[in-house]
Amino acid sequence: MTGTEIINELFPDSFLVFDQKGKIIQSRIGRKERAVIIKPEHLPEEKKTQTVLNAGIARKIKEKLKDNSGGKKPFSFEIEITAGNRREWFEVRITRIDPNSIFATIRNITELLSKVNEIEKFYNITEQSQELVMITDVTGTIEYVNPMLTKTTGYTRSEVVGKKANIFKSEKHPDAFHVNIWRTILKGKAVKTEFINARKNGTFYIEEKIITPLLNVNGEITNFISMGRDVTLERRIEQKANKYKQLEVTILEKEQKSRTLSLIKSNEHERKKFAREIHEGINQMLSAAMANLESLGAKKLIHPEEKTKIEFINQMVFEITQDLRGISTNLSPMTLYEFGLFPVIQQIVRKTDKTNDPLNINLSSNIAGMRFKSEIEINIYRIVQEAIKNIVAHSQAKKILLNLNYENNVLTLQIKDNGLGINPNNLEFKKMSTFGILNMEARAKSIGALFTIKSGKDKGFEINLSVNAKLKNND
Repeated sequence: MTGTEIINELFPDSFLVFDQKGKIIQSRIGRKERAVIIKPEHLPEEKKTQTVLNAGIARKIKEKLKDNSGGKKPFSFEIEITAGNRREWFEVRITRIDPNSIFATIRNITELLSKVNEIEKFYNITEQSQELVMITDVTGTIEYVNPMLTKTTGYTRSEVVGKKANIFKSEKHPDAFHVNIWRTILKGKAVKTEFINARKNGTFYIEEKIITPLLNVNGEITNFISMGRDVTLERRIEQKANKYKQLEVTILEKEQKSRTLSLIKSNEHERKKFAREIHEGINQMLSAAMANLESLGAKKLIHPEEKTKIEFINQMVFEITQDLRGISTNLSPMTLYEFGLFPVIQQIVRKTDKTNDPLNINLSSNIAGMRFKSEIEINIYRIVQEAIKNIVAHSQAKKILLNLNYENNVLTLQIKDNGLGINPNNLEFKKMSTFGILNMEARAKSIGALFTIKSGKDKGFEINLSVNAKLKNND
């Protein structure tokens, strides 16, 4: 290595050695410092600083030497030089080697000042930011916090710098939560999440935070920076809004349930009234007519042909009476009001079995002798009635399983057939196009029951209902 190379290695900055008159004895001007030279041909030694150097820097050196004449301590200054379209900054450090020799180093500090300015801007931004800013090293030791973080947490800067970031830990998160975050950021990936942190006084705050790894030129993690917001108030407002929204939904559901129940009660009342009118009015009139016809037919004076007509009319009146009795029962099952749910379900099963061969209904129940609130009994009765009617009309089923049981204050109903069923994708359309299914759902909802329908092509239909119910004698 030559002497020049050794000097270049030892002194990476540009330098000049000149005498008291400004004559350059030795020099090395690097690429970054070329802006201080007027022309490239002025680089060789034996020239004066006033000739070689930029006028501004040459004048500044002369002024500083004059002000510091006789002084042996090094001194320095910074100066800005315009080079073409660029404005560059240089730092000049001057040292007297002996009374006749002066050593000056020149360094281009433009990039350094730019980085310093960026750091100052970042610092000023973070100091004034409403965000909670924290910088840690790779071990999680805090190196910097901004005023907003100290204001939010109640800790002073001196109380947290040098401490681990878990000083704000609240124990509100499981260990796995923190482990997963560390694993992610140590891989060089940013994390965005919410922390429930603890203030110095022990109260909690919710911080919405982004943690970002900072990498050096080699791609190695040097620090972690977290930027967060105190969203405690926002979350409280959201929580209250959600509660109010849920309350509105609950009130709306209760109002709808009340209206549906009221409508069903009104409907059942009208059914009952109409059934009573049929039973006590029309049926009695028809019974009286049958009695008169029988009395008339018994008279010996009537011609045999007329007697045959009377008997025929009498039979027709009897059949009408039977049909009206069936209509009356469907409108308002008196058995239900007098004896409860189980007997009337038995009646439906027996009648359906009798009139729909080869359909077989298997009834399983433990509610014999039990009574429930009237709205529960009438609605479950109507659901069973509607379901069996739909199965008979549309399913082509050969078998129906009907389970009605009561246990632990819960009344459950299951109706399952082995009929055609329907593709699950078409079930919602089926609901909308079949009033019976919607009617069953509405009745179940009116008594607060859980109601589900399952079906599959060639897998039949299955209805399940469960409702909280107390026995009438336990009220």
